[in-house]
Amino acid sequence: MRKVLRGAVVAAVIAPAVMLSVGSASADSYNQRTDQVGPTGASASYVLSGTTANGDAYYHQVQNSAGPEGTTSTSTNSTTADQAQPSGIAGLLQNLFG
Repeated sequence: MRKVLRGAVVAAVIAPAVMLSVGSASADSYNQRTDQVGPTGASASYVLSGTTANGDAYYHQVQNSAGPEGTTSTSTNSTTADQAQPSGIAGLLQNLFG
């Protein structure tokens, strides 16, 4: 009888902790990265998207390349967060001048 009671107590203590950890680890995300190097240049790109713990969604895409004619870099950012930060020139100016 003691073993059954002890097992029930252990299960009652562990079950909420297991359910809490499963709930907090269920964020969805997607990551992809591509790197290429050749005799005339190099390029790299990546995509990140997913959700945060507080339910906000985000998307981030970057493409960089360099070759004999120069370099280029492009990015696309999107978020549903209330505290979204501007990117590009607007973000640079905000960071420099507040």
